[in-house]
Amino acid sequence: MLPVASIAILLASALASALDGDKPATGSVATLIGSTSIPSSTMDHSGLTGEVHPGFPHARVGSIGSGLDCVDTFPGGAHLLAVNDRGPADGAAPFHCRFQRLTLRVDPAASDTVSVALDATEMLKRPDGKPFVGISSELGTFKDASGETVSNRLDPEAIRRLPSGNVLISEEYMPGVIEFDPHGAFVRAWPVPQAFRCQHPGPDELAELPPANTSGRQPNKGFEGMAITPSGVVWTLLQSPLLQDGALDAKGKRVGRNIRMLCLGTKPGASAMRQLVYPLESPANGICELLALDEQRFLTIERDGPAAKFRRIYLIDASQATDVSSVAALPPDALPEGTKPVSKRMLVDLADPSTGIMRMPEKIEGLCIGPTLPDGRHTLVVASDNDMKADEPTQFWVFGLPEWASPKG
Repeated sequence: MLPVASIAILLASALASALDGDKPATGSVATLIGSTSIPSSTMDHSGLTGEVHPGFPHARVGSIGSGLDCVDTFPGGAHLLAVNDRGPADGAAPFHCRFQRLTLRVDPAASDTVSVALDATEMLKRPDGKPFVGISSELGTFKDASGETVSNRLDPEAIRRLPSGNVLISEEYMPGVIEFDPHGAFVRAWPVPQAFRCQHPGPDELAELPPANTSGRQPNKGFEGMAITPSGVVWTLLQSPLLQDGALDAKGKRVGRNIRMLCLGTKPGASAMRQLVYPLESPANGICELLALDEQRFLTIERDGPAAKFRRIYLIDASQATDVSSVAALPPDALPEGTKPVSKRMLVDLADPSTGIMRMPEKIEGLCIGPTLPDGRHTLVVASDNDMKADEPTQFWVFGLPEWASPKG
């Protein structure tokens, strides 16, 4: 029997979900199987030496929970890709962008239920062989073979493997979606509608706010999540609303709730790029990831900032959502009559103590499907972004998924 305190927490959580429009799961819910971490002192396999910023070794393993993907599974484990973001010091360091290859093992019967090992590091390279860098002041660009403009600076936030075996990475600066070969060599940029682009890039976030820009992504709030469906359809999701979608009021306060979810199709330059609306529970929140369960259902992380009081994984359904690609500007809050956003159903409230997470980091940003459990349940792997802090490990949690939130197709 649960303690009275635990019952009270569960009832309060259910009531809060009902009040804010969530549809709490009945019956089974996502359950924590176990967790592990990578110490912040760990070095990757990049071979880089020295410090990229005072106190930050260039080869330090950090921020790799920005995006996760599962390459394949085997009994009791999975091979994962994990992408670093732009590096330390909020874009003030010339960090060489990269992604990592990991092996995750899950054994509910073992004393160490979950373990993770770093296998390899792949450096992201421009066509000229030089590294993509995370420093915000690098405003140089180049054209790819198709004529798409590509920035020399990257802030990677999501990674997915394409059916071809190449890797697709979404990033926040342009924002952009870029294809690399399995070892990080540039292949091509996927076209993105101009309405999403930062029209006047600047050396820091302040220089990109209104009045310098009145349209496009907000500074440091570009393509935070990306998904590839079983049939190969690529979707990406902004962290926050576009500037033209009522993102900020006259004083620069965040007031917008409607984020655009963009369909890029199965190949670069798809003729019809659908756009759907994801409604935030609060303008103070943001989106951190997008993971496809099938062609219409996705998982996403919606969370607040340093307060770490709102961190939920939602299952969203796009099947009845309205295409808003022809709508130049969305309202900050209530949508026009007849415009339907994606539907949302809470899978797990990570901030609820009953979930089993003992210590909540500031940033939880990575999601991927993991190995199947001995009882047949699918698993969900969740990872943190430690911002390369010297005292903050990269954390991984593995949840068992209920049938209603399991992948299909």
